[in-house]
Amino acid sequence: MGSRSNANLTPIGRDTTGLSFSLTKPGKGKYVVSTIEAVNSTGQLIAVNDHANHVSVFPSDMSEMPKWIESRPNAKNNPHKFTELLKSITSEGRE
Repeated sequence: MGSRSNANLTPIGRDTTGLSFSLTKPGKGKYVVSTIEAVNSTGQLIAVNDHANHVSVFPSDMSEMPKWIESRPNAKNNPHKFTELLKSITSEGRE
C-alpha cells in the first residue's frame, strides 16, 4: 500500500525483518505492484509470504538490512541500492 516513492520503498525502523507488502489490493488509494518471483530473481532481495496476505522483502544478506533502514531519511535524494532495485521491478496502481 502507498505510493512508489523512494521513501515508501525503503523500510522504516520497525521493519527489521523486511519491508512489508500485502497480497491484497487496498480498497482505495495508491499501491505498489510486483511479484515474489520478480523480487527473488534479483539475487539481492528476497520476498517471502510469511503469513496470510503478508509478504516481507529483505536483502539476501540480512547484515545489510540496518543500512537500508538507515537510508530512509535521505531516500528521496539518495536512495539505497535496494530501494532503486525494488523500484525497478514495481509499478504503481490506484483504486
